[in-house]
Amino acid sequence: MRYFLNRLKMRVIWSWAGCVATWKNEHSFRSWVWANLISAGLAFVLPLDAAERALISERRPVNLTHSDAAIFAPDQAAFPEDSGAI
Repeated sequence: MRYFLNRLKMRVIWSWAGCVATWKNEHSFRSWVWANLISAGLAFVLPLDAAERALISERRPVNLTHSDAAIFAPDQAAFPEDSGAI
């Protein structure tokens, strides 16, 4: 058990160090943190029902790739080069 707790402690320290380094070096990360904090705060202040509150407070950044876009909109061309119009 002592071995497990020591490894857990080190993982927490390394994870926190990674978060601090990301905060210092990545502007996009800071922007997403602030946007999520504001959204979560507003989700609890605004008169919303439980489902809407959960949807807003659990918002995560989405990074769509070419194949993901085809999954979400299979009948539409995700990118102009796929449409044949250009």
